[in-house]
Amino acid sequence: MEKNNRKNILILVLAVVLGLIAGIAGGIFAGAYLSENVYNSPFGREINLPSGSGSNIVISNPKKVVVEQDDKVIETINSLQGSLVGIFKKNAVPESAGKNMLQPGVFDLNNFYKAGQEAGEGLIITSDGWLITNLKLDNLSYAVITQDRKVYAIDKIVSDPLTSFYFVHVQAQDFPARKFAERGEIKNGQLVLAVNWRGEAQLNSILNHSDTGDNFLFNSDTLYGDIKLIDKLDKKFSQSFLFNLYGDIVGLARADGGIEPISHFSSAILSLLKNKEIKRPSLGINYIDLSYLINQKKENQDKLHYDKGAIIYKNSAGIAVTKGSVAAKAGLRENDIIIYIEGIEINKDNNLTDVIGGFSAGDNIDIIYNRQGEEKEVEVILREIKEIK
Repeated sequence: MEKNNRKNILILVLAVVLGLIAGIAGGIFAGAYLSENVYNSPFGREINLPSGSGSNIVISNPKKVVVEQDDKVIETINSLQGSLVGIFKKNAVPESAGKNMLQPGVFDLNNFYKAGQEAGEGLIITSDGWLITNLKLDNLSYAVITQDRKVYAIDKIVSDPLTSFYFVHVQAQDFPARKFAERGEIKNGQLVLAVNWRGEAQLNSILNHSDTGDNFLFNSDTLYGDIKLIDKLDKKFSQSFLFNLYGDIVGLARADGGIEPISHFSSAILSLLKNKEIKRPSLGINYIDLSYLINQKKENQDKLHYDKGAIIYKNSAGIAVTKGSVAAKAGLRENDIIIYIEGIEINKDNNLTDVIGGFSAGDNIDIIYNRQGEEKEVEVILREIKEIK
C-alpha cells in the first residue's frame, strides 16, 4: 500500500514538472509566432520598416538605437556650448566699487555679471571673433561672455538689412566656430536641436523648410522660406540656435518665433569677411520655381526643361525683369528658363534666390538658360541690391 502511494506521488510530481516545461515552451513559441505574424517583427531579430512607410530602414536593435540617439544628442549639446556666448549690458560700476576691488577680502556684487541676466545671446561664426545675434544692438555698451567666463568688449556692430539679425565683432582668436549646414542637407523630418547659451536644449524635428512664395512667384533679391518645426519652441529658446545632430548650424531663432535658415546669411557673411560690411548681391528678376509645378502637357517638356529651373515671369505689377538690373543688362527676358548658375543646377534643393545669395556683390557668375528650346549662356557681374534701387 505504502509502495503504491510513493509511486502515485512520483507520477504526480513528474506530471507537474512536465506541465511546467510544456507551458514555458508553449509561451516561447507562441511569443515568437505572435511577434512574427501578428506584429510583423521577427522574434529577437530585426525590425524592417515596410516600404509603404516611405523608408527602407532596417533596425537590428531598437533599444540600442534609442540609447545611441540619446548619447548623440548629449554629445552634440556638450560640443556646442563653446560656440555660444552671452551678451550682457555693460555694468555701470560705481566709483566706490572700483575702490573695493582693490581691497582684499571685500566682496561687491556690482563687480560681477550675473548668469541668467544676459540681454541676449550670440553664436560664434568665425574663429577671429565674428558673432551673430537677434538682439537689437544700437551701440557698443555691451559685453560678450564666453562659456569659459572670459569677457570681451564689442568693437563693431553690423546690421543685416534683409533680416532682423546683427553681426558683432570682438577682438579674439581661435574661437570655436561651427560648420554651416548646406541647404541640400536640411530635410523634412530631420531631427534638430535648439540650444541656448545656458546649456538648455529642445529636441525637435523639421516639418518644412520651403516656401511657395506669392502664388509660386519669387524675386531673386528677396529671402524666402522659414524653417517650420513640428513643435513650437519654448520661450526660453527665443534667441537660440538650431543645429543638426552633427552640430552643424541649421537656423537661427527670430524674436517673432520664426526660424531663419542659415542659408539666408551666406552672402551677408561672405561680404562681411571681405568688406567688413554687408553688400548683398542682386540679379533683378521675378521668377517661378518650376520644381513646384507639374506640367499637364508632355509635348516639348524635355526640350523646354519645364520640370526644373526658374522661368522668368511677370509679377502682379507686370514686371519680369527689373529695369536697369544686372539681368536686364545681360539681355535676360520673360519666359527665359534659368537652368544653371555657375554650374549649380536650379532645382528643388537649390532655388535661384538661395544660389544667388551664395555669392557676393561684384562676383562674376555664369548663367545657362533656355530660350524657346535653345540653350544659351551669359556672364554677369552681380551688383549690390541698393545700387539698383
